[in-house]
Amino acid sequence: GSESTLLSSLKKSERNAFWKENNIVFFDTYIGAAIEALESKLIPVRGLYRVAKRGVEEMETLLEDYPAFNFEEAVKHLNKDIDRANEKLAEHGMDPVDGILAY
Repeated sequence: GSESTLLSSLKKSERNAFWKENNIVFFDTYIGAAIEALESKLIPVRGLYRVAKRGVEEMETLLEDYPAFNFEEAVKHLNKDIDRANEKLAEHGMDPVDGILAY
């Protein structure tokens, strides 16, 4: 039956429909998770602000503590989610959070 079908054998659109039907979400950063939580009314917008601010602080610490490590992809994902978070924050009249400006 359809329950025994492996997800890997489904087309991408079918897998995405399965995830959506089962309320399964994916994210790249904790900031992305906080955006999903805000949209699901699980946290207030202030919670999103705190997660975004702390996420940037933690990334800055990693960049400083491990200068030889390549964080390019992680910084890209973080900044993308910071942009999304800032859109949500602006909708609620809150100040934006700065992303990682130079890497």
